[in-house]
Amino acid sequence: MNSKIALLTVASIGTAGGVDGLGYWYSIPKDLKDLLIKEGKQLLDVYGNTSDAEWKKLADKYKGNEATITLNVDKQVNKIGTFRIDASDTDGFAKLKNKCKELFEKKISDKEDFKTAKQDAINWCIDKSDALTKELKSVQTSTRGGSGAGQGVRTDGTVQQQLSHSASGERGAQSSGPAPSN
Repeated sequence: MNSKIALLTVASIGTAGGVDGLGYWYSIPKDLKDLLIKEGKQLLDVYGNTSDAEWKKLADKYKGNEATITLNVDKQVNKIGTFRIDASDTDGFAKLKNKCKELFEKKISDKEDFKTAKQDAINWCIDKSDALTKELKSVQTSTRGGSGAGQGVRTDGTVQQQLSHSASGERGAQSSGPAPSN
């Protein structure tokens, strides 16, 4: 009788170990989507339309050829590699959504491109990203006098000066430098 109990005990332990091992194997993230979810990130919907308002807001900030955007909290956010959305693009949000879907499907690795893809997804594809929750840094402009010359003082303390067409039809120059002290 004791040998039957011992045999059942060994069989039970082996089965439990197999189930635990199988559970562990299934809990290992296989792609970036799984990893971000495991880290507690809430991903924007890339399959349906429940996050379309967020995608549109992100795409509006993403538009342009610059490699980064600057947020009002003095934070630079890199865009996703060479992926760009033209300013005139009306379906830019769908393109950004598809790009994030590609990022989510990236297989886990310890290579630098995976680390970059993860940061890109955090920057552009989750509901708590700074790009979504913070505003862009604005450029304030003012026009002085009637000369048509405008001087914009950026919030970073630099000055951007644009001169309009002069009476002779020549276009004025643009300059950027430190803000004048008063």
